Amino acid sequence: MSGVKTKAKRITVTKALELMKNNKGRFFTAKFKNKSDEERVINGQYLSGQSPSELGYVKVRETSKLRAGEKAVRNINLQTLFEMKISGEVYVIKR
Repeated sequence: MSGVKTKAKRITVTKALELMKNNKGRFFTAKFKNKSDEERVINGQYLSGQSPSELGYVKVRETSKLRAGEKAVRNINLQTLFEMKISGEVYVIKR
C-alpha cells in the first residue's frame, strides 16, 4: 500500500548515537539545526573510531559531497538533532 506512514519511534540522543555507531557503515539520514538555526538534512555514514566531542558533535561522511568529489566530512550537532531514519525506521529524538 503506497502512502502509508509508519509511526516514528521516540528515542533519546544517547540512543540515537548508539544507533549511528552500530549501523555498520550503512547510510542514514539525520535532520538537525545548524549554527544558523536552519534545518539541515544529511545523508551519510558515521565515521568509526571517533567519540563525540565535548560539545556533542559527531563526524559523518556526507553522500552528496562524496559523489561531487568534495570534502565530505561534516559535523552533526547531537544537541540539535531532532529526527533520523536508519535501517528503514524513523526515529524522533526526545528532549
